[in-house]
Amino acid sequence: PLPPKPPSPYRVCVSNWSKPPLSSLPGNTKIMQGMNPTLARIEAQQQQYDDALLLTTEDYVAECSASNIFWIKKGDYFTPSLDLGILQGTSRTHIIDNARFTIHEGHFTLNDLLSAESIFITNAVIGAHPISYIEDSKIFDIHHPLLNNVFSFLESH
Repeated sequence: PLPPKPPSPYRVCVSNWSKPPLSSLPGNTKIMQGMNPTLARIEAQQQQYDDALLLTTEDYVAECSASNIFWIKKGDYFTPSLDLGILQGTSRTHIIDNARFTIHEGHFTLNDLLSAESIFITNAVIGAHPISYIEDSKIFDIHHPLLNNVFSFLESH
């Protein structure tokens, strides 16, 4: 069969709002996400973007306003680690626990993310969604063959 067709890609800005550290707000649970993701989403909409990327107060990539973020670089998958205070999303957990590909979790900078070949976000409502660009960065590959692995995995599970 043909690979699944990805949804229309998102355009994302880097928010001026930061992801608070776990020591100040336990934001790794949905109820405690706080105002920052909401403010980041409003900021994105005011700038005509589809979503906003939040960085930690130490400038590590955290998550988007309502989604976890992943990227592909040189054949590998990457995502921020939970110790950054990100939400342990159900789609994120499902992919990490059950996919037949390795995902590297860690502390990554915006430059790490911007050097990706392909970027996608996940949440329980949308599944996986490609990101076409972050602000004025290069255009990311929304048809990357390894991105199709994610779409196929989520469709079959």
